[in-house]
Amino acid sequence: MTSELDATIDAALATLAAAGFDASGDLATMAQLTITPPVSLRPGLIEPLKTGERLRLGRTLGEGGMGIVRLAEQRVLHREVAVKTLKEHHELSIRKLLQEAWITGSLEHPNVVPVHDLGVDEDGVPFLVMKKIEGEVWSELLLAPERVRERFGADDVLEWHLRVLLQVCRALAYAHARGVVHRDLKPENVMVGSFGEVYVLDWGIAVALADDGSGRLPLAAHATSVAGTPAYMAPEQLGGADPRITPRTDIYLLGGMLFELLTGRPPHSGDSLRAILAALFAPPDLPDDAPEELARIVRRAMDADPEGRFENVDQLRLAIEGFLRHADARRLAAKADVLRARLEIVQRDGADEAAETIFAEARFAYRAAIDAWPGGDEAREGLDALVLARATHLLDAGDLAGCARLLGGAREVPTALQEKLARAQKDERAAKDRAAARERDEDRDKGRRTRAFFAAVLGTLWVIFPLTPSLIGRRELTSATNVALVASFFLVVVSGLTLWARDSMLGTRLNRAIVGMLFALLVMQLVFAIGFGAFLELPPPQLAVGLIFFHATLAACAVVAVDFWLVPTAIAFVAAFFVAAGNPDHANACMSAANGVLLVNALVINYLDRWRGIVDRAKSERDPSSS
Repeated sequence: MTSELDATIDAALATLAAAGFDASGDLATMAQLTITPPVSLRPGLIEPLKTGERLRLGRTLGEGGMGIVRLAEQRVLHREVAVKTLKEHHELSIRKLLQEAWITGSLEHPNVVPVHDLGVDEDGVPFLVMKKIEGEVWSELLLAPERVRERFGADDVLEWHLRVLLQVCRALAYAHARGVVHRDLKPENVMVGSFGEVYVLDWGIAVALADDGSGRLPLAAHATSVAGTPAYMAPEQLGGADPRITPRTDIYLLGGMLFELLTGRPPHSGDSLRAILAALFAPPDLPDDAPEELARIVRRAMDADPEGRFENVDQLRLAIEGFLRHADARRLAAKADVLRARLEIVQRDGADEAAETIFAEARFAYRAAIDAWPGGDEAREGLDALVLARATHLLDAGDLAGCARLLGGAREVPTALQEKLARAQKDERAAKDRAAARERDEDRDKGRRTRAFFAAVLGTLWVIFPLTPSLIGRRELTSATNVALVASFFLVVVSGLTLWARDSMLGTRLNRAIVGMLFALLVMQLVFAIGFGAFLELPPPQLAVGLIFFHATLAACAVVAVDFWLVPTAIAFVAAFFVAAGNPDHANACMSAANGVLLVNALVINYLDRWRGIVDRAKSERDPSSS
């Protein structure tokens, strides 16, 4: 320890010894004792206790129909209090003041103004001493939302007023537990202190539910006269031979204050007192934009039949607290509503990527709102509207899979939208079937082996037949009759092969084209033989040259109609024609050579088709979208 700290501790111990503090006792006990400093009473401070002048009245704080509230100094405690006195000293006003004092004094609750004293002045008129409250009447704050924001830092003014109402509910729940019904609840009778404290005022027409034998308070069982504020009071407050005042009367009045929070006006109004009183029996007329959850609370609390209201104040309070707990859910739903409206604009502009992002954000916000408040309808309805709107847009844009995926998770789907999707899916399936059929029709790999067999058989025969006259030494075999017979023979062969392999050779466009070209070739060859040989009587050499030219023409057509890779065959036949035209005696050999090129060309193309199919399948597997 430093010398300065030692000196401080030594001085403190010396002071305690001089004051008679015993430091020799048990250390643990001594350390828990309160050390009381020496007290000196300044002369004159105790004089108010001796003279009996306990209150010193000051300025007027407020004024009502029968009473005046004035600021006063409670001298014995040196504090400011509020003193309520009467304007007129008659039995009714005196009785009302005494009742308020007795009731308020019996309700020791944070939301009820504490009563400090009840006395009688020199004229024998009672006065009530209460805690001085610095604040504003709630009815004034209802008209000044900006002041609520500035003074109490409220971001949500409605939520702030609802929390004031919850404090009122707590005061009433306590009063009902003590057997007291207020009967005059309204914003004008609620005070909000400088620090947000809430006080329920003016218990002057309250009644007791049970008789305590003192006779101080009027009983609800005797409440047969009209009592309350017409703009707020419940139907049973109109009185009658059968008294019906119960705690549910205050529940109606609390519902009336909630009505005013939502509408900015008292629950009952009219152009005459009769019209105002008639409004007591009509259901509350709430605006369309009132939160539905609060609207349900108001309608139940203000039911004209007490049996239809909340059973007790705590039920009403819990319902309001439930609404406040759902505030986050409503805010999320409101955010999602904004995103949904934005989504409509973005979709209309065709920004698909941005639309998908906004849709995901809106759906997440709606789902978060539903998780926060599973019983809320707004978020569920908003989510349904969002999903249906997005699904409709995807359907119109042709994204049937996306539309179906969204509708699969929707709660309810309009019949018209279901039918529209079903029609679009049917059309899509038909289009896919047509595309698949076209793809199968264009598949060069299908029937490839059959084509090879066709080429091998026919090509070999075509190579051999033109050489037959030279082999057997009979040139007349190239006569018109023989050409016609050969064409007929090949027609029979091609027909037989086609019938045998009809599934392959008639199953694709390429194979049908080949079969068609073969039949066209042979039929026209038959026509050529009859026309040029039989009718024009061309000599066999010239007939053979003409036949080569005819085959060259068909080969050129095949390049365009069947496969570009048949160019070598077309060139071979053209070359064969020119050679044969210069030397007609070698026409058969030229035809055989050209047919040999055709055979090889066909087999090569068939081989290439196999590799083209392998490459196309590999590419499709790497990138399915390219297929």
